[in-house]
Amino acid sequence: MNLGEHLLACAERHPEALALVDGERRVSYAELLVLTRTAAGGLAARGVAAGDHVAAALKNRLETAVLYWASQWLGAVFVPLNWRLRPDELSYCVTDCGARVLAIEEASAEAAQAVPQMPLIAVAGTAAGRPLEPADGPDGPSGVDEREPVARGIHVAVVAGTLAGLGGRRAQGFVDRVARFRSVGAVVPGDL
Repeated sequence: MNLGEHLLACAERHPEALALVDGERRVSYAELLVLTRTAAGGLAARGVAAGDHVAAALKNRLETAVLYWASQWLGAVFVPLNWRLRPDELSYCVTDCGARVLAIEEASAEAAQAVPQMPLIAVAGTAAGRPLEPADGPDGPSGVDEREPVARGIHVAVVAGTLAGLGGRRAQGFVDRVARFRSVGAVVPGDL
């Protein structure tokens, strides 16, 4: 089981219920399921498979949620990053997590240029990168073993979202925090 199955269950039980609101955009669970499947197909066409990392330096927007669910659908790991990261910080985070692709918008496009040889997914008409082409994705979520840390769907780089809040501290402080966070290890269902 993965979290994609939760979206599928919601869409089956309450297809017309409101799932997401982004400004004036309102999306039902049925619509979110369609967006998720086609985005998952687009990610798969870019070479994303189960266990791969999908990094996103995006604001809170519909496309961020769709990429999250599409990653879950494929059994990939979604890595949300702060869209305010400086070029060196974004490059470090994306490289460190081993992302296969990086989704960007206008606010993060300049910093994304510092990430070497990274396929960029352009969101909301961003000039850098290529938009994610909708494609037929899998009918159902990828079967992944929830006991494996990669199946949890979010990478420890989520702490990178706090990087901009470190004030005048440089990346070394961030690296030290990540090292401490990683030393905790993964909590596997059944361990609690």
